[in-house]
Amino acid sequence: MHKFAASYCRPKILLMVFFTVATWASANVLTLPLAFFFDDPEDDREEALEDAATWSESELATINRPGFSLKYPKDWEIASHQADYDPDRLFSIETGGASHIMIEIFDANSGMNLESTMQSVLTALDGTAVNTYSYGDFETWGQYNGVGRHLKGKVMNIMPGGCRVFACVVPGKNKGILVTEFYMSDDLPNAMPGFELISQTLIFK
Repeated sequence: MHKFAASYCRPKILLMVFFTVATWASANVLTLPLAFFFDDPEDDREEALEDAATWSESELATINRPGFSLKYPKDWEIASHQADYDPDRLFSIETGGASHIMIEIFDANSGMNLESTMQSVLTALDGTAVNTYSYGDFETWGQYNGVGRHLKGKVMNIMPGGCRVFACVVPGKNKGILVTEFYMSDDLPNAMPGFELISQTLIFK
């Protein structure tokens, strides 16, 4: 596993998720039928996207770095207070609810073993950050093709939610991206459209 994924996997995500969930759980009680946890997690995402409104430019903010650019909802917040925040390589964007997306950009080549990277991340998250009841797979994130896993269950074994993890090598750029979308289930209508916006607008220069 490359050095960024190693630092990314356990301490940072788990600490962020723990405090987010603890705060959210103290103010929210969410009861869902047991069947919810065993539905295909990608169906939940598709449903949230179907109900989403179209974005207007006035609702968007832009990140424009030397190596890439992307757009995100302007009422979301870049977590620049984190000790390992690096605007060019490793950063999180927090929703107005209790969800967030983390993006890592690293040096890579076309022969990189994406499955190995994915397994390293899942080892850190599955059962620790998410008590997983159901799993889903996907192969695209925005315009990028790679390896994706969707874990759905209870975040920190407290709140219904999950995470989508995606890894790919960016063609022709010698760069890779590792993305984790963490969400609470009642934040799906807000979080998923924003995550989709980010995936569709991330462009490498």
